[in-house]
Amino acid sequence: WGTVYTQSGTYSDTLTTANGCDSIVSVNLTINSSVITPPITADACDTYTSPWGSVYTQSGIYTDTLNAANGCDSIVSVNLTIYPDPTVQVNASGSTIIGLGDSLQLNASGAANYQWSPSTGLSCSNCPSPVATPSGSITYIVTGTDGNGCSSTASISITVDIRCNELFVPSIFSPNNAGPQRNEEVCVFSNCIAGMDFAIYDRWGQLVFQTKDPQQCWNGMKDGKEVPAGVYVYRLFVRQIDGKEISKSGNITLIR
Repeated sequence: WGTVYTQSGTYSDTLTTANGCDSIVSVNLTINSSVITPPITADACDTYTSPWGSVYTQSGIYTDTLNAANGCDSIVSVNLTIYPDPTVQVNASGSTIIGLGDSLQLNASGAANYQWSPSTGLSCSNCPSPVATPSGSITYIVTGTDGNGCSSTASISITVDIRCNELFVPSIFSPNNAGPQRNEEVCVFSNCIAGMDFAIYDRWGQLVFQTKDPQQCWNGMKDGKEVPAGVYVYRLFVRQIDGKEISKSGNITLIR
C-alpha cells in the first residue's frame, strides 16, 4: 500500500476491493540489516588485488558493497598501504669486456639485501659488491629487496675475451733436486685447457706417465722409482675452452 518500513513487525492496511468492500492486507515483516565487516588492513608491493577483484596501485581506504548471505548489502573496507618497489641498479668497476682469468668488481645499489644469479664465478652471491671471475661470457642478475620486503632486479653482462696462449711442453728436464723447480718436472703449459690427456712413453713404448689433470706434472718417476735418463716420447690431446682441439706429440729428454 506504499508505506515504507525500516523495522521488523506485522503491518496491515485496509484497502477497498473492486466491488466496494474492504480488503484487509497484513504483512509479517522481517528487516535484515546490512552487514558491515571490520576494516581490512593490508599492505603490498607495487599493486594490490582487493577481495572484490579491483587492482590498486595507490595507498588509501577502499570500500565496496557486496551481497551478504541473507541477500542484503555487505560493506567491505580495506585500509591499504602500497610500498613502491626499490629501484635496483648495478654497475661494474671497469670495462665489462675482460680477458680470461681477469676479475671485475660488481656493485649493486638501491636495496637492503641482494641475491645474485647465477653465482658461478662470484666471490659471494648475497653481498652488494661481489668480485666476478667468470670462465666465459655471462649475464648476472641481481635481485634487491628493501625493508618492506619489496624487490626488483637488474642485470649486467660480462664478455670474456678468450685469447689462448701457445700450448707448450718442455723438451728437456732434469729431476735431480738441484733446481730451479721448473726444471724438475715436465708440465703442460696453457691458459686455455678445458680437458686433456697427456701420456709419456719410454723408447720401448711402455707407458711411464699419464694424466688428465692440467695441474699434474711428471717428475721422472714410475711406480715410485726413478726412470733412467734418456729420450721419452709424449702424446698430448687438448680441448681448449675456446672449443679448439689440439693433438700434439714430441720428444722429452730426461737428464740425471
